[in-house]
Amino acid sequence: MHQLAALRLPPSARMEVDIGPVASKVTVVEDHTTITATPTITAGLYSIGDAVGGLLTFTNATRGPGLNGEVKTLVIVDRGEQNAACDLVLFDRTFTPTADNARFDPSDADLANVIGMIRVLPEHYTRFVDNSMAMILPVGLYFTSAVNANIYGQLVVRGIPTYSSTGDLTVRLTLKRN
Repeated sequence: MHQLAALRLPPSARMEVDIGPVASKVTVVEDHTTITATPTITAGLYSIGDAVGGLLTFTNATRGPGLNGEVKTLVIVDRGEQNAACDLVLFDRTFTPTADNARFDPSDADLANVIGMIRVLPEHYTRFVDNSMAMILPVGLYFTSAVNANIYGQLVVRGIPTYSSTGDLTVRLTLKRN
């Protein structure tokens, strides 16, 4: 009897495994991608529950429509060092985003397409001299893309930051595409 051991493969690695007389080869493919989105935000004060920026599109999050993926990591680069708690709400298809700096209010129909939410707390941030970053690892959020290979999101602030520039935030997802 043959036994298979779990292996971690580097991104886009291929491995052939002999599993005996039933099948001669099994090909295992792990495909990772990192997708960055920069919301255009208000240079100014936000209130708890406000949408931060508009629609975020994470292009080619899967290999095609109806296919699966997993969010492995979330990184938020905060050039204004506000370190605000926030949620990244993710959808399996495009949706009508809430306007920047308005209370986040997805429609009931859009909310039915939520694949999950990733919460970022102030303690997730690492401060540097005049900026900071937050990293959530592992996320472990599995999803299926619906209409195309993309997934979509919107940031919702849970603090009261005051950003100084419209480009203060960058959102980066590392995804495993099955």
